[in-house]
Amino acid sequence: MKALETKIPPLLLMLAFAGAMYGVATLELAHFDSGNYGLTAAALLFCIGLVFCALAIIAFRRVDTTVNPTSPSSSSALVTSGIFRISRNPMYVAFLLFLLAWGLYLADALAIALALLFQRYLTAFQIKPEERALRRLFGDEYDAYLSRVRRWL
Repeated sequence: MKALETKIPPLLLMLAFAGAMYGVATLELAHFDSGNYGLTAAALLFCIGLVFCALAIIAFRRVDTTVNPTSPSSSSALVTSGIFRISRNPMYVAFLLFLLAWGLYLADALAIALALLFQRYLTAFQIKPEERALRRLFGDEYDAYLSRVRRWL
């Protein structure tokens, strides 16, 4: 399945999963009533996702490196400060939080399961290939970073 590695931009993938989640939710096979708690949790997750995403973009811009996820080998700097001290992939954490928020808003367990499938897909076909590219580019410095900071949270 190497053909899928870093081919689908994660933002596009997230939008495709969001559409699939909506489609699954319309079937009402696993709908649940979460009341205001679900909406509150969804809003909270979405806002946390916005913060993660914004801080990641700011960190990338500060060191003038690419945010293009389809060509990780074109990275010019290893970003390890700011939000990157908490997660090696804060933008992907944000995307997952957006999808989990969407699943809660839809109040559908299968939609939430699709959000978790997004996380698995992204790890296999985006994050692991990025890690290989960054290891080639930054060597021991990247290995030290790997030992300090988790992939997701």
